[in-house]
Amino acid sequence: MNLRLVTIKKGEIMIIDVKQIKTNLEIKFEIYYDEKLHNIGTCSRSSSVFSTKMYTLEGDIVFSTKFNPITQVTSWIPFKWLWSKQKSNVNYILDNTGQNIGKIEHVTEGLFYSYHIIECLSTALKIYSISLGEEDYYMIYRNETQIGMIVKNSYIKNNLDYYKLYLLDDFTDYSDVLSLFILYCDNNYYGNRNEIVAYKTEKSWEYSFSRTDKFFNAQWLKENFELKEIEYEEIRKKGKIVSILFLGCFFTLLIVIIYYKFLA
Repeated sequence: MNLRLVTIKKGEIMIIDVKQIKTNLEIKFEIYYDEKLHNIGTCSRSSSVFSTKMYTLEGDIVFSTKFNPITQVTSWIPFKWLWSKQKSNVNYILDNTGQNIGKIEHVTEGLFYSYHIIECLSTALKIYSISLGEEDYYMIYRNETQIGMIVKNSYIKNNLDYYKLYLLDDFTDYSDVLSLFILYCDNNYYGNRNEIVAYKTEKSWEYSFSRTDKFFNAQWLKENFELKEIEYEEIRKKGKIVSILFLGCFFTLLIVIIYYKFLA
């Protein structure tokens, strides 16, 4: 196995920007480590089941993924998460020689409890997600310690997604595999493969409520990267108001339909 590690001087924090630069005929990303172009990423234009790849600037492969169809089929069993872990979007991680060195998968355990897990570099990382209005957050944990956070804003032009990864200095060996995870997420959840666009601007708001919300620390970016504290409670209030309004409209419409269908 030939596994490349990224060497960063201790005491330095790391910020990785993953910028999508092509979307119509091909899906391509530029990956910047502390504002310096470091890697190139690609996803398949035709389907998410095909390989996601990450290259050096010289064109040499760093990592790629390989879809596992067998596990995906078993995830179609209805309500499997009620009695066991339900795994989906399972992708093996291949190194630059094509050797299987780990995997990325989405795991559901019971009601409102799901996460991604990365098994690589002789360890496991769990990644929990939360949507807070116009931004999605992915909290990266090694054992019980949060080591990083991925932020994705919903403001998008021409389907060109943008991600920012904040990683603590003691865990920069995971920078490449976490960059691959971002490509994996875009490939599986934000691909927009059915669209050809030229002048499109999109802005959306989404609020999620689950049992994994407890892993979100609104002060983590402020404490470790001296960024503005996320106004978690204020955003949560807006989310609850939106949810109540949505449910109110839904049940009102349902009552109207039942009335005119069965009672009028």
